[in-house]
Amino acid sequence: RPASVPPPAQPPRAPTAPPPARVMEAAPAPIAAAAVEPSRAFGAAAPELAAWRRVVESLRARKPALASVLEHAALLEFGPDRVVLGYQHGSFLAAQVADPSALEAARGAVRAHFGRETELAFDEVSSRAGATTVAQIESAERRAKVEAARLVVASHPLVLAAIAELGAELRDVKLAPDAIDG
Repeated sequence: RPASVPPPAQPPRAPTAPPPARVMEAAPAPIAAAAVEPSRAFGAAAPELAAWRRVVESLRARKPALASVLEHAALLEFGPDRVVLGYQHGSFLAAQVADPSALEAARGAVRAHFGRETELAFDEVSSRAGATTVAQIESAERRAKVEAARLVVASHPLVLAAIAELGAELRDVKLAPDAIDG
């Protein structure tokens, strides 16, 4: 007969407070990505994605619009001989990167990264292709930071005491932009 395992202990509640009907508006989103660096949560190509991200960031100061276009590209291949980026057929972003000056700036950033001439090619991808973009990684990182900060605030002793004492509820946590991006 298997041994029974007692259920995990629940954290104690303040004895004077009636249990609030709702402490949060919605159940917290899963934060598994916060436990792992988000750029590593996207599969085997994480080193290539990290390198591509550095290429995109190297352009951001000089060509912010181009960096924004490139961060939405699906990275299909990344190596010293060839870099292949994917966009959906007929997309606005594909048209932006096809501009000769944008193309030359992108090639220059890739050349600077590898220290030599590297072919830069583009391919069509389906929206369901599953390729990860720098924009997706950054979005996941922002969501993880916001969720982690929300959990810190929601579990802070003063917030818990206010909820218990006043019968309040925590509806929203607003963060300064530099707390998310910095």
